[in-house]
Amino acid sequence: MKKRWLRWLSLGAVCCPQLCHAVINGTWVPTAAGTQTWTTSSNWSPATFPGQTLTGGDTALFGSGLLGNQTVNLANGAPLVLQQLTINCSTTGSNYTINPSLAGDSLTFLAISGNPSITTLTPGSIPVNATISAPIAMTSPTQTLQINCSTATGTLLTLSGLISDAGGGLA
Repeated sequence: MKKRWLRWLSLGAVCCPQLCHAVINGTWVPTAAGTQTWTTSSNWSPATFPGQTLTGGDTALFGSGLLGNQTVNLANGAPLVLQQLTINCSTTGSNYTINPSLAGDSLTFLAISGNPSITTLTPGSIPVNATISAPIAMTSPTQTLQINCSTATGTLLTLSGLISDAGGGLA
């Protein structure tokens, strides 16, 4: 009986890799103006896009050096699960927009520990302008999505997609 249970346990680990993965800390690579796709692995360093598993803990950093307005299409057809999304703009007049492009696209926030967050950063007084038009979902009733915005004058984070919450809320 014990061997049969262990066999099922090992099959579950093989059959459900989305439940067992290393956390991905991805940094966005493209800096040129235009439209890019989140799920293109070469757009990230390391070359694996964050959010592709269901367990949470992944982080995504959209870094400085943007050379013009950039639209990022999720293009996953399913939720991308993150613990933290950080948007850092250091060029005046350059903005990030994160859009859904397939049915089912969304950003889902789930932390391994603590609370998940969306953060905007800026060096000095350069304002961050970012729009997330993709749906945002919270899956844990015990976690609160923390919204942390830069204090630079003119900073604007727009959340224009549907926001759904499992009971933890937004702060």
